[in-house]
Amino acid sequence: MSQTPQKDDEIYLKQLFSPIKSLFNAVLSALVAIIQFFIKRVILFGSLIILGAIVGFFLDKQFGDVEITQKVVIQPQNETALYVYNFFENLSSRLGDEQYARQLGIQPTWSENIKKVEITPIVAIEDVFDKLHNNYQDNGFLYTIQDYSVNELADDKFIPFYKYHQIQITFNEVKEYNGLITKKILDHLLNNNHFSKETQLEVQQAEEELVSNKASLNFIDNYLNKINSESSQNKEKTVVITDDSDTPTIAGLLKQKTALLNAIAKNQQKIRLTNKPFNVVDNTGVVTLDKKVYKKWVVLVPVGLCIVVSLCYLFFFSYKKMEHRLNN
Repeated sequence: MSQTPQKDDEIYLKQLFSPIKSLFNAVLSALVAIIQFFIKRVILFGSLIILGAIVGFFLDKQFGDVEITQKVVIQPQNETALYVYNFFENLSSRLGDEQYARQLGIQPTWSENIKKVEITPIVAIEDVFDKLHNNYQDNGFLYTIQDYSVNELADDKFIPFYKYHQIQITFNEVKEYNGLITKKILDHLLNNNHFSKETQLEVQQAEEELVSNKASLNFIDNYLNKINSESSQNKEKTVVITDDSDTPTIAGLLKQKTALLNAIAKNQQKIRLTNKPFNVVDNTGVVTLDKKVYKKWVVLVPVGLCIVVSLCYLFFFSYKKMEHRLNN
């Protein structure tokens, strides 16, 4: 009596796993048949892969993207970085506007050849540190640097901190007027009346400060020369100047002279650089880059050929098998 339930369980398990076993054997047999199928025709499929790769390579070259572009590196002056960015964002959003194109001095038919306009900062962490150093000194400067990670320092909010920025204009086709389009855009930006007046005022102020600083520097030099001359004539006399005296100390005068020299250098740099909103640092001219081969068709064509030939064989064998059954 005790063996009967055990036999029933064995029969039940055999019935349960029998379909699974049959399915596993069928899958395994199909896998072996597929492997044997490709092994027997390895030369055929190898030739298809080579042929497909060659055809795919030429298709990649034929339909690859051609980039016709011009890159200009600029250095904004007089805190004009945000203005320059706003200008190019506005330009990018109004590429199809004929009236706006005429304002820029560009013919409407020319503007149709502009594919994309963008400006990006040339990220240099040193530029951010220099800017922070000008705003914060000593412990405040060190504390401020520790507050920012490298990724945060590369964020768009630090755009005004960077010295150099790259303008990239991409064109649809190679045209003889492409370079003229870029020149017209830059000239329009450089000839902005508002910033021209501001920069002229800035230069005028720098020139006035330069005259005043040079006069102060000349006074300090004369005073130091006078002290040196009197000291050499009266070597036996000793003069002690304390901090409470109204007479300036030699150390204080030297420190003030250093500050004046730095101020004069900044004035001269401002006079030389801020006569326009930005300076052009580098201009590549219009260049046509090589076609980008993404190797998409190199993969798709061989795989497609192998699949098509395999399906043809499958259809042919199925047809033959069905015909044989019908005949029998």
